Amino acid sequence: MNMKTIVLFIFTYALALYINFMPSIKYPDLDPHALNLTVTLIFMLVLVKISYDITTGKVKTKKAPLFFLTGAISGVVIFIIKSFENMMFQNVILDSIAALQYPLYVIFITPMFGANILFDIAYEKLALFMSVFYLIVFMIGSGKKFFVNVYASRKN
Repeated sequence: MNMKTIVLFIFTYALALYINFMPSIKYPDLDPHALNLTVTLIFMLVLVKISYDITTGKVKTKKAPLFFLTGAISGVVIFIIKSFENMMFQNVILDSIAALQYPLYVIFITPMFGANILFDIAYEKLALFMSVFYLIVFMIGSGKKFFVNVYASRKN
């Protein structure tokens, strides 16, 4: 990636993480506001722009699609762990696995927490919605290669 794209990604990620951190940790006691939604939308647009630039060939990187795919997987992991959390507290090994959701939540879901102003749902469901967004962005970024491979396989 070029330096301008890296700086844009780091700046918007840090800003979204900073603005959304307390509301995401304290939810539902501390609700997100319009500022949280604005920062989240800006960060989401930057992710879509990076993904589109990867598809068009303006940006050549393998790290951004890995970030998108990890975000999609982390949302699903958070949802699954939260669904079975009551059973996990009775076993030490499963309880340590349940602790895995918190770093994933802070790294991938907290910057997008401003979207919860629209949905007003529990954090595990928001994580699942955001994993769908990460998956869509991943598919956009790998779209050119994917569609070329599908077309070539149909042609043969």
